[in-house]
Amino acid sequence: MRAAASPTYECPESEADSVPSRKFVSYIIDKSRFDLPTQYQPIKSLGKSSPFNRSLLGHGAYGVVCKAVNTLTQEQLAIKKVPNPFATLTNAKNLCREIKLMRFLKHMNIVGLRDILNPVSINLAQDVTLSYFHRR
Repeated sequence: MRAAASPTYECPESEADSVPSRKFVSYIIDKSRFDLPTQYQPIKSLGKSSPFNRSLLGHGAYGVVCKAVNTLTQEQLAIKKVPNPFATLTNAKNLCREIKLMRFLKHMNIVGLRDILNPVSINLAQDVTLSYFHRR
């Protein structure tokens, strides 16, 4: 099953040079707005999460994580949204450190970084969205 979605929208033409032309769909998960490319769709999990946020995998001090599927490859992913990571120098350093470590660590007990998703708008980019390989 899929999470409720807002209508599909495209990147503004004024930013076509800086962001590849993609269509995005907006999802509200745990009071956070996820703007995901159309090939990523949140899926409901069978965990302890509330009936309204069944695609939620977790949340913490640095972001919200939901479960999604890439409809082109059928691979399951964990999508992490880090809101406003550049508000403080410490948050920016932590995010940079996480990206560096996850790119290079390859171990069966550590999720691997799959992709850093482009924002809908470069001018309004305040959040960073990361996708990880999801292990069942």
